[in-house]
Amino acid sequence: MKRRGICAGSNARFCTLIVRTGLLIALLAALAPSWAIDARAANASLYVNEKQVLTLKSLANNGAKAAELAKVISGLKSPPTVAVKAGAKSATIRLGARAFLSVTEAEASSHGSNFKDLASSWAANLKAAFALPPLVIEETELLVASDGTKLVKLTGTAARNAKVKVEDSDLVTSERVVGGAILRGRAIGNTSLTVEAGKEWRVVPIRVMPVAARFPQNLTATVTGFPAREESIRGAVAYAIQTQLKSVSASQFDFIVPAMKNLEPGQSASVTVFVTASALEAIPNRGPVQIQVRNEPLQRMQESQLWYSNAPENILNVGALFMARLEPDKPSRLLYHHLNATAFPIVLAAQVINTSERDARVLVIPGDSEPSENPVLAGLRAGEVFLRNWTGYSGEVLTIPPGKSLPLCLRRLAPRQTASGLAYLRLLGEGADSVVLKIEAQPSMNSEGRWGQALRSPTPWHVLGLWTYNPNRLELSEPSLQVFPAPFRTVDLDYEVGGKFGFARIGQVPILRADGEQQLQGNFGVSYTIESRLSNPLSEPAEVEYVFEASAGYSGALFVVEGKLIRTPLLQPKQEHRLFVVNLRSGERRNLTLQTVPLSGSSYPATLSVRPMRAAASR
Repeated sequence: MKRRGICAGSNARFCTLIVRTGLLIALLAALAPSWAIDARAANASLYVNEKQVLTLKSLANNGAKAAELAKVISGLKSPPTVAVKAGAKSATIRLGARAFLSVTEAEASSHGSNFKDLASSWAANLKAAFALPPLVIEETELLVASDGTKLVKLTGTAARNAKVKVEDSDLVTSERVVGGAILRGRAIGNTSLTVEAGKEWRVVPIRVMPVAARFPQNLTATVTGFPAREESIRGAVAYAIQTQLKSVSASQFDFIVPAMKNLEPGQSASVTVFVTASALEAIPNRGPVQIQVRNEPLQRMQESQLWYSNAPENILNVGALFMARLEPDKPSRLLYHHLNATAFPIVLAAQVINTSERDARVLVIPGDSEPSENPVLAGLRAGEVFLRNWTGYSGEVLTIPPGKSLPLCLRRLAPRQTASGLAYLRLLGEGADSVVLKIEAQPSMNSEGRWGQALRSPTPWHVLGLWTYNPNRLELSEPSLQVFPAPFRTVDLDYEVGGKFGFARIGQVPILRADGEQQLQGNFGVSYTIESRLSNPLSEPAEVEYVFEASAGYSGALFVVEGKLIRTPLLQPKQEHRLFVVNLRSGERRNLTLQTVPLSGSSYPATLSVRPMRAAASR
């Protein structure tokens, strides 16, 4: 009897199945990619598949330890699980069952971290490196500075042996380094980078452009004041950045000026501001700018005239509203107060223009209000900003080069909104022989981006810097008639306890226009100094109150008393508000000086009275 093989007869079908299954397993095994790993050390850094996963800093032999770790990873046959086990003073990174690296407190401290967080970060880097495909280039477009370098990271299991080539070496050159390639810009233009790693290849476009600005840079800013207040100092710093920072054309700067202390006359301070510079067809950049700020001890000079931009108060169409010329050391006070009476949004724009061939140094003490549908509130807010700085002569000393203009006011007004402002302007005696102030109503402009930020700012020159003016538009304007010399008045206010009440009328006697043809009813924008003399002849103490009355109608008011700014609420016609109380001893005499300015939008004349204190604070 013949012996049959195991696959004979009824077993033949079973054997065929085994063979076919074996062939399928063999085929799948052939097609399945084998796990690849590439590790090496460069100085004290460990690279896995050309991805930098960690850098050692605290050991005596950082480089040797990094090489040891690379050898461990190179010996792996399959991707391990990566885990962190934290102890009391260290954390251990584990690869499968094996302890790979202990992260100590000393190592974490050298990285500015703690050992748990640092170990977790390195473990995450390892996981990401183990999962890399043959070739990865994260950037889809490469921006290279025309005078700088850029590291292009090339990672993946085949990245170490990748070859790189730049299409146009006149624009960019390349050099392979650990973890990638360094591109060096030579000239502005467009080209591409080709990377080949075995069967893998990539082509990435390259744009060679200038950098918007290089850092660090050193600038200067000038203020004045007794002292120069923080808002003046920060404003001068912002203006210095906008006008002095070296950059490509049409660059925009984003920054925040930190808090600063007041500066006494002659003092200087230095501040570092981190600035982000950007521009079309330029590479954005961010870096430190150091600004040296000095309080130049200028002698205070009173305004020689009041420039009154309020005729017409209601704007019915776009066009010129006011123009005047500022001469050296003949300071002017500017008042502007306009309501948009059109049916569409407009922009109220005021510019200080240097038409000369020399730099103009202009001292600016601003006071601008957010537009409001309440003209009284707009005037009150503007006056408060102005008096807060004008009292101590605190302002920015701004340099305006020839052919440039400073955007002093730039406010978007919706229909029925009012823009209001007060400003002190002084052209310093060296440099330009004059500058021109021009105010006009312009069509509404784009309120997005930097322009939108400027339209919302009380100091648009901090946002926009300087403009280039159009001389043709300037020549079409005529000097305004609304100029009033010597905008100052002094009144007396005396009171003796037990006698008649003391009264001072504010805005009662109007000042005369320069041409003698018109009076300024209400004396809006005129400085009032009220010299008050108190006495108490009685044998007992007395309390005396100073009270403001909105005598002519709906009003608000501001007073400066012994350096303190006092703001009234908005008052209805004939309503009173107690400003402050003075306690007089028996037989005491006391002199007080008060300062105030009739505010745009309010109703004047108004009354200041001094009398025995009553029970009600206001009525």
